[in-house]
Amino acid sequence: MKNRRSFLLQSLLGGMMISQSRFRASAQELPSSGSNHPAHASIDVSMKEFLQIHKIPGAAVAISRGGKLLYAKGFGVQQVGSNEEVKANSLFRIASVSKPITGIAIVKLIQDRSLKLQDTVWSLLSLREPSDLRWKEITIEQLLKHTAGFDPDKSFDPMFYFREIAQAKNLSFPISHQDLIDFMLDQPLDHTPGSQYAYSNFGYCLLGRVIEKVSGQSYEEHVRSAIWKPISVEDAHIGRSLAVERLKNEVTYHDISDRRGTPVVATSETELPYPYGVWDIAAMDAHGGWVCSAPQLVRLAGECDFSGKSNLLSPAAIKRMFLFERESGSSDPISYGLGWQLRNLGNNKINAWHNGLLDGTASLLVKRCDGFNWCGLFNTHLTTNGTYIIELFDPLMHEIVDRVKRWPSVDLFKDYLS
Repeated sequence: MKNRRSFLLQSLLGGMMISQSRFRASAQELPSSGSNHPAHASIDVSMKEFLQIHKIPGAAVAISRGGKLLYAKGFGVQQVGSNEEVKANSLFRIASVSKPITGIAIVKLIQDRSLKLQDTVWSLLSLREPSDLRWKEITIEQLLKHTAGFDPDKSFDPMFYFREIAQAKNLSFPISHQDLIDFMLDQPLDHTPGSQYAYSNFGYCLLGRVIEKVSGQSYEEHVRSAIWKPISVEDAHIGRSLAVERLKNEVTYHDISDRRGTPVVATSETELPYPYGVWDIAAMDAHGGWVCSAPQLVRLAGECDFSGKSNLLSPAAIKRMFLFERESGSSDPISYGLGWQLRNLGNNKINAWHNGLLDGTASLLVKRCDGFNWCGLFNTHLTTNGTYIIELFDPLMHEIVDRVKRWPSVDLFKDYLS
């Protein structure tokens, strides 16, 4: 899961500058499923070529604007070696695109006066005495904006450190969120809370526990009832780690290096493929655990419309979520809001997005200042030359959206939202 600075794209279309005609015939043979309209033809060709060039097994793409789903399509196969096509509403692990979901849930609790940005996580969760007393200063806002003091680049990322934590505490797998928090309470913070940005999965794990404490529900139950249900999304889930736990309509994940490792979801020394048990997907719930479809995610993005039209949040809450605030002394046009990465384009224009990366999956959700939302989900995370797929997909999507001059007038949500 890359930090925001490493996501500044250096070579816009990368391999996409290769002659398109060279790949056109083979790209047409790639299976696809979903919406069809003359305006979609150029998008279909570009996406098929993208998957062919970079040897990506499968993907799903959705585009919306003004509350309407304009495009939804699946490409390629759900599983290498099978003929099971990716559908427009196929489910994918979305990794860190889970963070905007958690951010929206927290902002809604604040809107409903169940929580305040300046509440401290130590008090809310009634935590025991920490070894580093600065823990007591950490606020909800700092957790949302990755300024709480946890820095994986200086120490470690506990969400990918389960084996070491289990060994240190003599615990059996799977370890609980409380086990994880207890371990971290014994560790020093890497920075004073509020002093600087450092991307932290653990910070969002804590936000998930805050949601549980304030709502009286499990994290998944609360997000289902407070976020997904009001926008008519029924088939979004917290994922599971093992291949046998694959959900109905969920794709299969592929690690191009075919790496194997010791699982952390059960006490076993039998090695498993990296996407299936080496990380605990369910434990990642609030920072990286959701399994969703592309239409579901653009529906959610549309409910955070910059104009303030939403079935979930008030205009004031949306404005606060996307408030651009630079770090002290920085001129960087990139910042982090309340669950979203933000780019300041000037003239009060903000693009918001989040990308996600786990072994076997890559994801991107974008909210552009002109009202377009799009999502791309992939069942592998790297191209064959080791490039992160989203670094190539993001600029391609900007070009694709700008290319289409007339979009279908129909709303496709009724066909692809579940």
